[in-house]
Amino acid sequence: MLIGEVAKRAGLSKDTIRHYEALGLLHSHPRAAGSREYRDYDETTLERLSLIAFAKILNFNLKELVEPLDLILSDQVTAEERSARLLEKAKEVQAAIVQLKKAYDLLIKVAAYPEKSFVDTILKDMGLWIE
Repeated sequence: MLIGEVAKRAGLSKDTIRHYEALGLLHSHPRAAGSREYRDYDETTLERLSLIAFAKILNFNLKELVEPLDLILSDQVTAEERSARLLEKAKEVQAAIVQLKKAYDLLIKVAAYPEKSFVDTILKDMGLWIE
């Protein structure tokens, strides 16, 4: 299928499809049509796009997906290896949650006392004050 059909079926832009292909997340084959050459995507492209969307929800970034996506789809990864990688990512997400909770608490604190002198005190307490 051509890029327009892939984009339409996936609800993505052609630019997004091209970007994913440039990163190595998608693969296509050239298809000659007269003097023009088009890129032809097979049905596995839609499966790959579904996995990419799911991985993004799980907080994976696109560059983290390039190598594992090919391995997972080729069944070269065992369930244990897949589980270990997902647990590793879960730890990263948990650390991010802790960091975001600290940021949230600090935002609420500063919002309650938005005066510059209070913010200056917090900066000094955090060792961020530069003189």
